[in-house]
Amino acid sequence: MTITAAQPINFGAFSVTNNSGGTVTVGWDGSRTATGSIVLLSMSPNPQPAVFAVKLCQGRNANLSFPATSTLINNNGGSISIEIGPSEKGSNGIFLTGTKDCNYVTTLRVGGTLIIKGKALSGTYTGDFYVAINQE
Repeated sequence: MTITAAQPINFGAFSVTNNSGGTVTVGWDGSRTATGSIVLLSMSPNPQPAVFAVKLCQGRNANLSFPATSTLINNNGGSISIEIGPSEKGSNGIFLTGTKDCNYVTTLRVGGTLIIKGKALSGTYTGDFYVAINQE
């Protein structure tokens, strides 16, 4: 079994209008919503879910899990939290079954929610989250 990050999650452009903060959510389907004082902007970059390419041989099973939260940082010293998931296959603890040969690629899309407390520092935030694989 292999899993490869094919596309990073991107929340698109948005603005925080006052110090009350809020959330920005990108669904596994690419949809985007906001709460609180977050204003979604329709400019580049476009929102997109994280995409993973999974190869699992026929007759094999795997359970994929990822951390509930992670931290993103920017070059200005700011940080915000991200809640990982859900995916198109459900919430954390995704169960996959191989149904094709070992070279068949299953695409797994994963969304997430940014938790912005107060007025976040402007800039581009980056970070990583890891997918754990328990192959059966």
